[in-house]
Amino acid sequence: MGEVYTHDCYANAQYLFTADLSNGVGVYDISNRSDPKFLTRFQTPNVFAHNVWTNPEGTVLYTTDEVSGAYLASYDISDLNNVQFWINTEMKTHRSESNTSQHLCRWSICSDQLVYRWHFDPRHDPTR
Repeated sequence: MGEVYTHDCYANAQYLFTADLSNGVGVYDISNRSDPKFLTRFQTPNVFAHNVWTNPEGTVLYTTDEVSGAYLASYDISDLNNVQFWINTEMKTHRSESNTSQHLCRWSICSDQLVYRWHFDPRHDPTR
């Protein structure tokens, strides 16, 4: 595959998950920090993996594609040899009352809550 640009990543004690934009999500075994191993790569629904995060147990991976109309996607990663796409969560890109284009950008897990933020179309001045 050659060089891959990693836009965002998340690591736990054993794995590193990378959000590699149009190259999808990369998974690496980092249990031996001096000798990381590439394990697998898979594509996201809208082919623009912007960020990654897991649940506290490390069994579910969440991603967002930073494109219009994208959802928060989740994957069963309990078996990294067989990653299963689970669901698109209804946090779909929408238009606000001011007709400003928005898309789900970044999120994380705090305790047992999913915390997320939206980006607004930078070409639109909401003060007009």
